[in-house]
Amino acid sequence: MEKESKKIFSSSLLKIILIILIIWLVFYSGRELYWYLKNKKELKKIQEQEKSLIKENDNLSETLKEVDSPEFIEREAKERLGLQKEGEKVIIVVPEKND
Repeated sequence: MEKESKKIFSSSLLKIILIILIIWLVFYSGRELYWYLKNKKELKKIQEQEKSLIKENDNLSETLKEVDSPEFIEREAKERLGLQKEGEKVIIVVPEKND
């Protein structure tokens, strides 16, 4: 019985099967490691984009608060549209013509 088991373990077929199994394990592990590293790099890139977008969103929120304020609306109405409040006087300065 022991001789038979020694024959089985020393057979070329078993060696080939073990080699194929080891090669498959190395290949599979390498492939998984590659995908892990690739996904980790992509995750880092996405997290950086997220931080950038959060910062941009905060800046836009602050700008929106400023634009939505009555002071901003009044200032823009006066500067761009030449409007005035009731009781205010508007002075328009006309440049001289140099003929």
